Amino acid sequence: MRRVSCGVLVMVTTLGSACASETPRDNEAFSVRDSAGVRIVESRSPAWGTVPALRVDSVPLFVIGERELDLAGSVQATAPESSAYRFDAVRAAELRDDGGLLVLEGGTSELRRFDSSGVHRWSVGRAGGGPGEFRSPSYLGTYADGSIALWDRSVARLTVIGPDGALRRTQGYESVVGRQPAAYGVFPD
Repeated sequence: MRRVSCGVLVMVTTLGSACASETPRDNEAFSVRDSAGVRIVESRSPAWGTVPALRVDSVPLFVIGERELDLAGSVQATAPESSAYRFDAVRAAELRDDGGLLVLEGGTSELRRFDSSGVHRWSVGRAGGGPGEFRSPSYLGTYADGSIALWDRSVARLTVIGPDGALRRTQGYESVVGRQPAAYGVFPD
């Protein structure tokens, strides 16, 4: 008797799951389908639900280079011919308290400083392995005194640059048990 009821329960469960439809309904937020044994889940709405969709503001927060108005009255940046205004592989950017901007440019291995008007003030660094040189700059952070921390992941080295662009110090770090160190933040103090 007990065996029969278990068998009936398994059969009902199997039939119920076989009858379940994986075709999307109009009121569902997602649909599930199978493609050659791979389960595909497709979203029909944004993941954030009822929150308004994200958008890009029409007014730029920061403009690098000289400013001009186009025919529609929008502010456009016209960068001078200087290489300081050309970007190839930006690794990080940080707005400063004074309204300026720091850009860690991976293509040239430089840290570039722009003032609040978008004018280039200084650059520091270049490709290489010596002090003030970078192979793979990957992190940019700021200390409380305004100094700038740069992490070079390929040589596991921290470089500290003063607020004026002067090289303050470099410090290498050894890997521990075969694991390469990495920088993810700067403590406030």
